[in-house]
Amino acid sequence: MFTFGAILATIFLFIFGVFLIWGLIQLFRKKSTRKPFLLSGISLAVAIVGIVLVFIYPAPPVTQNTAEKAESKTIKEDDKVKEASDQKKKSDSEDKAKKEKQAAELKKTQALEESKKLKEQQAKEAELKKKKDAAELAKKQEQEKIALEEQKKKAAELEEKKKQEAKKKAAATSAPPADTVYGQLPKKKLTKRSSELYSDEKNGITYIVGDNNNIFQVEVDFDMALGINIEMDKSFLVEHAMDYMADDANLIQTKSDREFVYESKKYKKKYDVLFVNDNDENIVTRVIVSKHM
Repeated sequence: MFTFGAILATIFLFIFGVFLIWGLIQLFRKKSTRKPFLLSGISLAVAIVGIVLVFIYPAPPVTQNTAEKAESKTIKEDDKVKEASDQKKKSDSEDKAKKEKQAAELKKTQALEESKKLKEQQAKEAELKKKKDAAELAKKQEQEKIALEEQKKKAAELEEKKKQEAKKKAAATSAPPADTVYGQLPKKKLTKRSSELYSDEKNGITYIVGDNNNIFQVEVDFDMALGINIEMDKSFLVEHAMDYMADDANLIQTKSDREFVYESKKYKKKYDVLFVNDNDENIVTRVIVSKHM
């Protein structure tokens, strides 16, 4: 209240002076001074109230000396410094804890990211391995398939080869020998006289071929000077005729003393044999072996 009264008295004393001066000026001008003096009176009354308050509520007695005030001030300042230091430490501690927490969370996040990346990498590697294994398996199966097909092909070729060889063997067995009627021309030097006529001039043998170049007829010429008699030299003539028939050929029919029919049961073939005497009835100059007609 002392402070309030002093302030109140000071302010309204100042206002009182202002209104008093204003009233005096109005007085010198001979104008109405009622309002200025009224306001100045009110201001003086308020100022007096403030002065009364100052006396009623005097200022508290001074109980501390300067040293105590200084010490109290120092203590307060120290307390403030300590409080500021404690606050700073607390703030630093909180910041450190916050940073440590953030670092831990960041580390945890990084660990999770690393773990996630590792899992994704492992998943990718597993998928790649799976695809690689599948590709290798498919390749292996394809190779096995190709190998199996090759084996089948080789087996088929071998089987076909065996069949062909068997056919050839059967054909060789069933076909009459070369240089015999029904057989092929012999592998010796022959003179080709036409598309169907070949001759062995050295031995006086003539071949006539038919279908598939098989021998249709063989004709053996003898020099008339040899005087081969059909009756006395029949065995000789038969031997020459047998040279151009199958080994198992046997006489099955005698048509005359010059015409005969032989048969090979092995090859199921028949042969006509003819002893020809061109100029002399008893001298044979040719032996003809041909396919049976």
